Amino acid sequence: MNRAVWCCILLSACGCRRRQEPPAPATAATAIAPIPVVFAGVIVDGRFIDRDGRFSIAVPAGWTARPGVDGEALRLTLRHTASGAEVQVWRSAGEELAPQPRAGCTWLFQDQGPYRALRVAGPVGAATCIPESPADPRAFAWLHATDGFTWSLDVLPKSVLLLAGLDAGEAVLATARWRAAPDPTGP
Repeated sequence: MNRAVWCCILLSACGCRRRQEPPAPATAATAIAPIPVVFAGVIVDGRFIDRDGRFSIAVPAGWTARPGVDGEALRLTLRHTASGAEVQVWRSAGEELAPQPRAGCTWLFQDQGPYRALRVAGPVGAATCIPESPADPRAFAWLHATDGFTWSLDVLPKSVLLLAGLDAGEAVLATARWRAAPDPTGP
């Protein structure tokens, strides 16, 4: 057989296709609009105020704040510039003083009592989570239940600056405030 015939057979067997034109660029009618993000709260005059207005906490100088997304359990993450420690504010439905599950970390200590880290009436939950990897931070949680929610305020200090980060985090926790939910039956 002729060499040209073999080339045609080989090319057709390989499924060669005609070159396709690139798709037309998206127009305003076909473009996908971004979904707006609704944050869990706002920062006003140096305080994070949760979206429902019933919780707030200071964002002191030397700390950066990243609000969570509304509808998710993580409401706020604060980061201390000097020590690298984080304070995470979690909210979950129900009033059980139990800490948030953490991947790669086991809650080895849990207690309830008159802990002073949160300035609230009634018992405060306290818990300590030990990470599987020594390089990961420990988590120290203080829990408060009110108005059908459990709030977990977790301090995650860097292991190399454990005490400095824990002290800085506890100073921020002392600024946490809760307001009672409005009475649905009226004044």
